[in-house]
Amino acid sequence: MGKGIYVTSYEVIDDGVAVAAKHYAEIDAARRSYWEFAKSKGAKGFRPTDTGVRSLLVAPSEVPVGWRSVGSDRGLTEIVPRRTTRVGKEALEEIRALPRSPTDSDLADLFGWNPPELPLDGYRIYFPTSVRISLPADRYFLRLPRFANDGWPGDPRLKEIPESTLMLAIEGHNARLPKEAA
Repeated sequence: MGKGIYVTSYEVIDDGVAVAAKHYAEIDAARRSYWEFAKSKGAKGFRPTDTGVRSLLVAPSEVPVGWRSVGSDRGLTEIVPRRTTRVGKEALEEIRALPRSPTDSDLADLFGWNPPELPLDGYRIYFPTSVRISLPADRYFLRLPRFANDGWPGDPRLKEIPESTLMLAIEGHNARLPKEAA
């Protein structure tokens, strides 16, 4: 890690749980709308951006008019709208109209994390990350990059935890997931 930058793990507690649950409900709703859009175009999947849809994945023989291929993945063709056709322009407008999916930075901002400058060292930029654990019960965690002297007092709805506590929660969640048939 960079000099003067460290990452701190927090569990969301008390009234903050409702804030985090609402944040993740918005993410889930946005992703459902992305899937509905993809299915409406005959796609079998989509590539997300950090807040929306970047491209669709279709069978190679099903590239619709007004779209162009930009690659392939596991036997599917990745397509994006052509910006020079009426159909492509309409598809771009549909994509732009989709709801924006909130980011981990948005959640961190709800808890007052807003550093005076971007946490970066000479090689890396540090962003907040969040984790939602669903099994055995819903729990929410934030990992925030911090400066040694940033003066952020924290939020009483965040409880600082050791990284090992977060990893144990993740492992406990994973152990309860149904195992895929081999």
